Amino acid sequence: MNPPALTFNELWVLMALGYEPCHAYGLSAKITHATLQGFAPTPSRVRRALGSLAKRGYVQEVWRENSLKTGHPRIMYHVTKRGWQCLEAERHAWARVAREVDLAVLRHAQLDEQVIELQGLVGLRLG
Repeated sequence: MNPPALTFNELWVLMALGYEPCHAYGLSAKITHATLQGFAPTPSRVRRALGSLAKRGYVQEVWRENSLKTGHPRIMYHVTKRGWQCLEAERHAWARVAREVDLAVLRHAQLDEQVIELQGLVGLRLG
């Protein structure tokens, strides 16, 4: 049985976390920057996604005793082996979707060319 698909938010969190261990606020900023502010999840949305990913074993929490900036303990997250496998499966699924979109666009362009040809033929006969 296939694992449940990731939500859009979970997918972005897992991808952003793949670069280096991070905390929820840092992930929120990374995603916002990576998408040129096209997708700007709040830290609370990122925390919810991290909780869901952790329950499925895709990420693991690690307590960092003292943050360099605040001096307070922080929960850092990193991608697990299972998380990397999930991310790879998602990458393949999105590649399939991209191929299908490419084919649909190509088919549409070919149909447009055929319609233009037919219009030219009909125009020649009517004219």
